[in-house]
Amino acid sequence: MAVKGKIREDVFNVHIRVNPAELEVLQPFLFDFDVNYGRKINAANTTLSAYLLQPHRLLETTFGFQDELLLVVSGHHSIQPRTMQAIEQIYSEQPFRGRADPLSFILVSADQMSNNGSTHI
Repeated sequence: MAVKGKIREDVFNVHIRVNPAELEVLQPFLFDFDVNYGRKINAANTTLSAYLLQPHRLLETTFGFQDELLLVVSGHHSIQPRTMQAIEQIYSEQPFRGRADPLSFILVSADQMSNNGSTHI
């Protein structure tokens, strides 16, 4: 039986309560990750949410993850240059610098093809 991941209490109380729609985005990741950090980031003329995900032991050993993974949630309907520039800037800020794996990240954005306004991964 798989153990579901946890969202740290401070992440939930400070960030998720203000951005409740992002809880739906985080749910699929809780099967393989714990959410250790999350906040809004204003960078490169855009606003994104950035999270630090700690992979569960099976993912660590299977894929060789040694650091947390950066999860970025964007409200844009397409990948834009400013989104990628903002992600680059996020990697230079604390606590992401030194904690997030610099070679991989997860980007979740709104699906333009969806007619119900939900976010798809």
